[in-house]
Amino acid sequence: MPLTPDIPLFIVWLGGIIAAILRWKKSPRSSLFALLGIVVISLLHLLQRVLNYVYPIPANIYGVRLRDIGTVSVAVKAVGNFVRAIGWVLVLTAIFVNKGTKAEKQESPDQSPASSPDP
Repeated sequence: MPLTPDIPLFIVWLGGIIAAILRWKKSPRSSLFALLGIVVISLLHLLQRVLNYVYPIPANIYGVRLRDIGTVSVAVKAVGNFVRAIGWVLVLTAIFVNKGTKAEKQESPDQSPASSPDP
């Protein structure tokens, strides 16, 4: 099962994980969504690669019909696409999540009433 064609994906996922960790203090909610989404997508990708490589071998040994192998492959792909969609929802949520309410922004250290001069 050669993973060489997947190296660019692994690099992007690793970069996303590192970026989420580095931005954790500044945006913990966005970072959490991004981290979860990337982990879900990457683990699913690896699991599907392993299943696509490993499943047909014992199925062939135990006499499973080719049509049944195809049916299982389609089912695995369908479930995988659903889980992958959840991962992408998490990543997109990380991008577009509300960065804070107006009340939170008004009470930031540079905008707090205690730090503003009296008129």
